[in-house]
Amino acid sequence: MLQHGRPARRGTGGLRDGRYRARLPPYRDGTLTDDDEVAVAHGDAGSGYQTLSVPMVTIRHAAGLARAEGVLGPDSAGTLVRLAKSLFYADRHWTSLAEQARQAGIPRDQLEDWVASWPPGNPTSNATTHSKPWTRLPGIQGPFPGRGARLSNRPTTGRSSYARKRPEPASGGVHVAGKEILGIIDDLPAEDFTALADRLGTELWNAGVHFEGRPYPASPRPLVLSAEEAAAVTDAARDLHALLERVAALYREHADVREFFPRYAHAEHWLAADTGTRPDVFVCRFDGALVDGRFRIMETNTACPGGVIQNGIVHRRWAQAVSEELGLDLTPFTDPPQAQDTGLFVRRLVALHERKTGRFPESAAVVQLRGKYANEVDWISEGLTAAGVETEIADARSFVRSREGTVLLDGRRIDLAYNKLDQVDLIRTPEAVAYLDAAAAGDVTFVNGLLAQCVLNDKSVLALLTDERFRTLFGPAVQDVIDRHIPWTRRVSSGATTVPDGTRHDLAAYLRKDRARLIMKPADKTRGEGVVIGPFTDQPVWEAALDTALAAPDTYVVQRYLPLAASDLRPYSGGRRCRMTHGIDTYLFDGDFAAFQCRASLDPVVNIGKRGMLLPVVVEEARA
Repeated sequence: MLQHGRPARRGTGGLRDGRYRARLPPYRDGTLTDDDEVAVAHGDAGSGYQTLSVPMVTIRHAAGLARAEGVLGPDSAGTLVRLAKSLFYADRHWTSLAEQARQAGIPRDQLEDWVASWPPGNPTSNATTHSKPWTRLPGIQGPFPGRGARLSNRPTTGRSSYARKRPEPASGGVHVAGKEILGIIDDLPAEDFTALADRLGTELWNAGVHFEGRPYPASPRPLVLSAEEAAAVTDAARDLHALLERVAALYREHADVREFFPRYAHAEHWLAADTGTRPDVFVCRFDGALVDGRFRIMETNTACPGGVIQNGIVHRRWAQAVSEELGLDLTPFTDPPQAQDTGLFVRRLVALHERKTGRFPESAAVVQLRGKYANEVDWISEGLTAAGVETEIADARSFVRSREGTVLLDGRRIDLAYNKLDQVDLIRTPEAVAYLDAAAAGDVTFVNGLLAQCVLNDKSVLALLTDERFRTLFGPAVQDVIDRHIPWTRRVSSGATTVPDGTRHDLAAYLRKDRARLIMKPADKTRGEGVVIGPFTDQPVWEAALDTALAAPDTYVVQRYLPLAASDLRPYSGGRRCRMTHGIDTYLFDGDFAAFQCRASLDPVVNIGKRGMLLPVVVEEARA
């Protein structure tokens, strides 16, 4: 039987009836009036109602004492309070706050001194000298809703690492490690699995996580990665991100690289412009698979991919549902940064603008085009607003430029623009020229940049990287990254080329002959549109698709097919197990690892919108 626990929150009724006011002078004198100041999240009775977040008044008090004693400067103390206030009450923990403060530019020595001097606890305590070993930065442990203590995954230097100290198990939970969790969930009776799936689906719906107006298809069964596998994927993702940054520089420097992308020739003056914003690829999601222990990618997704916020919400809701319903202690698994802090993406956006301009953005816009791609738009807008940035949702055709080069929306200056739109449509829209000119001139912090959204997102970029004609542009170490992580890719055309076995053939003739080892897809489409997988396609259908591609030069690519992993999985809504294929995707924010994603499907083309579902990804702790 399931243990039907429910998430608990400590309310603010005591604030209304005056029980806390003798202890909290700011309420007594009217300085503070917001219930949010004293709200905390807490565990259930079995945990002794363990406090799982830090009240806002505690953070205010800590910052005030630190300022009074010279631990923090006035500006740093104010920034900490502003950042904390922007968080949902249950998301206020020392870990996430310290990470946000670091990103906001508060000096590291001030942060270490502040966190080391302040214990979580009574906001009226005068204690400021209690040294806590868990407060070393980075890797601060702190409350996490529904979980107990956690460590940050963000490394200080060098390569990624999932090694961490084991926190104390949550009270009353059954300790599980490694793939034991899969056996527990797989062995659930059908009615219990369905009940768990129903709870997860309901909580995601209530949290605003939908898929095109339907319940979000998330499975209670996770994909488990070993610490070694996770490190291999994140290390590869960082190398691939650096590789794309190199391609961006080559596009600006070399005419032959620009000529490789003739479909964007009319927009070169926008794409090749260097505004100084780095990295060119602020956010990306590498879609790929682990093949023989190596992470190999099929797509780069540098055109502002989906999941930058909701993926973290899904992970947190899944962890809460599984730990409460099944009574499991999940502390042996590492939470990705995106799940530790669901506001991470927005804060990184703000930090990017501050790094570029030296100023906090006063205004921002989340930019669409003709209303297409609305997923997460409201969350990003609301997150920026909560961070203190006046934000609007706008259409790219609504912007104008002043004579001074200021980007205006309804007469108001816009400092930061995040794009959630069809980038190919954007550069072909005459009414958006003012917006595009402003982006190329650097008048607005434009994320991702046009070069990243168009050229680096186009699947043809993988053809450039694996084409021997351009190999000399990359040093031996970079060539090794290409060989290890990018499958053989070509733009569909006629003419001689080197095929996967190293011999030279006419490409069109080779594609007709070697269907069983190839996959063909449009260069700029998403969600599996137009993808034809050779091993799962009859020869007449394959040849018809090839003829279509040959008749539309530079619009299709062909790749060496990477067989995806397959598992016997129950559909997210319950039912009997089915064989489903799945890969592994990796999000990077500002060049740093943010999260994993796993999509599984009954079809060879993995699409959660068509007979697919999302599997939460958990990472085993590293072995000692």
